[in-house]
Amino acid sequence: MKIAQVITLYRPDFVGGATLVADRLARGLRARGHDVAVFCGRPHADAAPYETATWDVGGVPVTGVNVASGFVLLDRRNYRHPEVDAVFARFLERERPDVVHAHSIQALGASVLEVADARGIPIVVTMHDFWWFCARLFLVDPASFVCPPRVAPERCHCAPGYEFVERRRYLAAELARAARVLTPSRLLADAAIANGVARQRVEVSPNGIVAPKTPPRRRPGALVFGYFGGADNRVKGLPTLLRAASELDVGGWQLRLFGVEGDDARVPAVIADRVVTAPAFAPERLAEVLAGLDCLVVPSLARESYSLATREALAAGVPVIVSDGGGASEVVRPGANGFVFATADATDLAAAMRRIVLTPALLDGLRAGAAETTVPSVEEQVLQVERVYREVVAAKRRPVDAAAVPASTAHDPDDAPSAPAPQRARSAYDVLFIAGIDGAPLRYRVLNLQDQLAVAGLTSRLCYHTDPEIPSAIAAAAIVVMYRVPLSGYGETCVAEARRLDRRLVFSCDDLVFDPAAIPRDVLARLPEAQRAGALAYAERYGAMLAACDAFLGATEPLVDAAARAGVPGFVARNGLGRAQLAVAEAVVKQRLGTSMERDGSTLRLAYFSGTTTHDLDFASIEPALVDILATYPEVRLVLGGYLRPGAALAPFGSRIERLPFLPWQTLLATLASIDVNLAPLRTPEEFADAKSEVKYLEAGVVGVPTVATPTAAFRHAIRDGENGLLARTTLEWSDALEALVVDTGLRRRLANAARDDVFVRYTPQAQADTLVAVLGAIGALPRRDVTAAMPADDGRGPHLDAGELAQRHPGEIGRYALEPTDAVPGVAQPSHDTPSPFLVAGRVVGQSFVAAADDLIRIDVRIGTDGKTLGATITVHLGERPGAGAKDLRTVVLRASDFPDQAWIAAEFAPLAASGRTLYVWIESDAADARQAPTLWTSTTGWGEPAPDGLFIDHRPAAGALTFRTFHRRGH
Repeated sequence: MKIAQVITLYRPDFVGGATLVADRLARGLRARGHDVAVFCGRPHADAAPYETATWDVGGVPVTGVNVASGFVLLDRRNYRHPEVDAVFARFLERERPDVVHAHSIQALGASVLEVADARGIPIVVTMHDFWWFCARLFLVDPASFVCPPRVAPERCHCAPGYEFVERRRYLAAELARAARVLTPSRLLADAAIANGVARQRVEVSPNGIVAPKTPPRRRPGALVFGYFGGADNRVKGLPTLLRAASELDVGGWQLRLFGVEGDDARVPAVIADRVVTAPAFAPERLAEVLAGLDCLVVPSLARESYSLATREALAAGVPVIVSDGGGASEVVRPGANGFVFATADATDLAAAMRRIVLTPALLDGLRAGAAETTVPSVEEQVLQVERVYREVVAAKRRPVDAAAVPASTAHDPDDAPSAPAPQRARSAYDVLFIAGIDGAPLRYRVLNLQDQLAVAGLTSRLCYHTDPEIPSAIAAAAIVVMYRVPLSGYGETCVAEARRLDRRLVFSCDDLVFDPAAIPRDVLARLPEAQRAGALAYAERYGAMLAACDAFLGATEPLVDAAARAGVPGFVARNGLGRAQLAVAEAVVKQRLGTSMERDGSTLRLAYFSGTTTHDLDFASIEPALVDILATYPEVRLVLGGYLRPGAALAPFGSRIERLPFLPWQTLLATLASIDVNLAPLRTPEEFADAKSEVKYLEAGVVGVPTVATPTAAFRHAIRDGENGLLARTTLEWSDALEALVVDTGLRRRLANAARDDVFVRYTPQAQADTLVAVLGAIGALPRRDVTAAMPADDGRGPHLDAGELAQRHPGEIGRYALEPTDAVPGVAQPSHDTPSPFLVAGRVVGQSFVAAADDLIRIDVRIGTDGKTLGATITVHLGERPGAGAKDLRTVVLRASDFPDQAWIAAEFAPLAASGRTLYVWIESDAADARQAPTLWTSTTGWGEPAPDGLFIDHRPAAGALTFRTFHRRGH
C-alpha cells in the first residue's frame, strides 16, 4: 500500500510528540512492506516562501515546504493556507498514495484534506491535540484558565476580534472529509464527539511506546523528581511545580528540570539549593535520563492528549505524578504506579510529592506498579493503523448509493450534526412537543431535547397543552411528544387527531408521576390537603395519557421499567444540558476562577437546593450526617435553597446556615459555582426516588463543583464513585464522604474537575443527539398500539374543529400560556402559589413590590385563576414606582382574560425599562362587573421553609405573602 503521512513539522527540524509518533509509524509501516512518503511544513523564515526541499529520514522520503507564516498561532494561515495546496497537489501527483494520513497539520492548513479528497484518496486524521477545536491547541488561555473539553467558539475569549467561529466552521467542514478520526486517548475521543465529530468515525488509537532499554536503578541519597520542559513551560505547569516544591516542607529530595531556560529557570530562593536545571535532551538519551529519576512529574495545565513521557517513564519503572486534565491520567493508577493531582493545585501536588518522600515503602510499591503497567507498543499501533487504512480504502472503493446518503445540515459549528437526520415524510417539522408543565422540567425534557434535535438537523416545535393551535400543529409533525400532559377533554381531542393522522404519540416525563400508587404516602401527608388531592388527581390523568400513547420517553431506566409495567414500551433519553445552560456555566466559572484555581479556605460551604416542596424527607435522610460535620468542623457552613423545612436537629447551627429562596436557573448556576460541595440526597429503597434523574449532578458538575449523592440508578450512571463524585447511602457513608471532602481540598478539586469534564463530554447536545435520534427512529418504527380501551367513546363530532369551536367544546381548557422566554434573562420571582387573591372586580387592585435585578426589564408575568371559566373581563397590568395608591405609572399593558385558561402565566410585555436596583411596583386590575366574570391572581402566603414571601398589596395596602410573579430582562437594548 502507498501511504502519505502529512504533518506540520518533521525531523530533523523538530522533535515533539506528534513528530515522534508519525516518524515511528512511517518506519513501522515501511518495515511491513508499505511504501511511505512524508509531506511536512518547515519553519525556515529565511528561505523563500513555499520553497520545497526533500530529504530522507530512516529510509522514508520527506518533502518539506517553507510555511513560516503559518506557525503564528492566531494567524489565519495557521489553519487556512491555500498557497500550500498546489505544492501538496504536486506531491500527491508524484506519490499517488492509496491513503493520506494527516497528523498535526497546523501551518499547512486544513485544505490539504480537500486536495486529497478531490482526487478520491481516502483520508485518516489523527488528532494529537485540540487544534481542530482550540486555536491554542491545548484548551488553556493566556491567563492559565483551563477551558472545558467541549469548545463553543462564539464564547472563546483568548483573543478579542479573532475569527474563532469562522475558524471552527471551516475546520469542521474540512474534518468531515476524513473517513476515520483517530485519537490517542479516550479523553480526546470523547472531546471530539462532544465537539460534533460523528461518533461512528472516531476511534482510539494509543500512541506506541519505545520502552527505554535500561531500567532505572535504585540509588542512595536524595529522592529525585524530574520535569521535562519545552517551548511553553507555563502551559506545561512549571509554575505549579515550583509552588508545590516551595510547599514541600521536608528534606531528602531534589528536583531536576530539563529543557527549562531563561526566565523559566528562575527558581524561588527557598528551594534553590534543591533544584537543578539541565538542557533539553535528545530522544536517544531518554533511558539515561530516566535512570537518574525516582519520579517524573507531569504538571500540565494543558490538556495533554496522551503524554508519551508519562508512558515512557512507566515503561521504565519510574512512577509518575500527573495533573488530572489530560490523557496522562488515563494510565496512572493513584497509589499503584503514581498519583494524580488537581490541575494547577500546588498544594495537592505537594501532598503527593510529600507522601513519596516520607514513605520509602510506598516508593518501592510505585516502582513495581510502574514496571507492571501495560503500555502499547509501536508494533501494536502500526497494526491498528494498517487495519484502519485497509478499511477506509475498501470503503472508498465500494459503490455508494447516493439516495441513501442524507444531505448535510451543518451550518453553525455549534450545531454540527453527530448523527444523520432521517428522511422526512409529510412533515413540516419532525417532532412536536406538547408540554403540560414549565420551569426546570420543561427546560430539561423539552428545550434541551430541542437543542439535541437541532444538532442532528431535525426540526421541532413546542406548544403548551392549552394552545388552540395544537390540532394543526399535530398535522405538521411526524412524532408528537406529550411531555407531562394530563389527559383532559381537550387532550382527548388532540390524541384523537394524532391517531386519525397516524402520528406516533409519545408520553414523556422525568419523574414517576403517572402511577398514583408510587407516590410516597409520607410525602403526600406533608402537603396541604388541596395539593395532596391535586397530586393524586394529576397522577391519574398522567397515567391515562400514558395509556393513550404508543411509547414512553423517560429520563432513567426505572422510569422506563415503570412504563413497561403499565404496558407501554419505553426508551431512555437522559437529561442533559442545553446550549443556554452551557453558556451561562462557562461564564460563571470564568468569573469565579479568573486566573486562579484557588478558593478561599477560611470557610467551606455545603449546599442543598430544593426544586419543589416534596424534598423535606430526602433532606432529612442526611441531617444526622450534617449535624455530625457541623459539630466537628466549625469552618463548615450549610446553604439551603428553595422550598425546604429542615429538622430541629439543625437548629443549634442556625448562625452557620444560609437560607436562599428558589432561584432562577441562571442564578442557581452562579450560586452553585460559589459553593464547595453539592448535596443530592434521595430516600432509598424507594421506587419514586430511584426513578429521578441526575440533574443535581449536572448543574453542579458543569460549574466545577463535586456532588455527594445517594446511589440511585441515575446517580450510579452519572457518578463513578471516587472519580467524579461520591456516592453515599447510609448516615455513616454520608458522614465519611462529607468528612473526606472537608479535610481534603485536593480530593474536592479532583472530583470537581472530573465532574466538569464529564458533563461537557457526556451531557451536551452534541454528545446526546445521536442517542435521541436513534430513539426517535425506533419509536417511529413501532407498531401502532391498540389504545381503544384507554380512550373514551367517540361522541360523533370528530376532531375537525376550528379554534372557536374547540373553545366552546372545551370551555376553560384552551388558551394562551406564557412560557419562559428563551431569549431573556430571569429577574426576581416568586413562582410558588397556594392562595388565590380576592376577585378582581372593578375597583379591586392586587399589587407586588420588588427590587429590579437588572436593567432592560421587558416583561412581568403573573398567574391567573379563572375557575375553569371563559371570562370576558379586561385585565390591566401597571408598572410603577413607590408602592401604594400614589404609584407613578411607567408602563401599562392591557390583556383579555378570555385569552387564558386557569392557572396560566400571563405575560405583560413592554418597552425596556432601565430598572437596575430600583424598587418597582406592579399592580393589576380588571373591569369585571361582578365575581362571576372576574379573575383572581395566585399568591403565596404560607411558604415552605424558605424566607417568608412578602411584598403583596391588596387595594394598594400591604398584605401578608407575595404575588405569584416573575420578571425578565433582555440584554442588548
